[in-house]
Amino acid sequence: MSLISFYGRSIMSTGLNRVVTSRILPSGTTLPLGQSFPQNGIIGPNTALQRRWKSRGNTYQPSTLKRKRKFGFIARMKDKFKSKMIKDRKDKGRWYLSH
Repeated sequence: MSLISFYGRSIMSTGLNRVVTSRILPSGTTLPLGQSFPQNGIIGPNTALQRRWKSRGNTYQPSTLKRKRKFGFIARMKDKFKSKMIKDRKDKGRWYLSH
């Protein structure tokens, strides 16, 4: 028998069943193995399949051409304020001035 913390709730684990103690379910209620703790107090067949957050996906797809056009040395030297940034980085002794 072991005590496990699950989403801030204490769960007593005993072999095939989990004894859950919380405000939602009365103490002594057991969940079959493989089911997660219900958020709304109702135990359904798809409770174990639900995820808490969606995974963050493939929002950053790097492109060297776009990066060089936007942040490259030539793009920085075309503008007065951006070329000042290159000068400041050079004065500071930066090894890399831009992309």
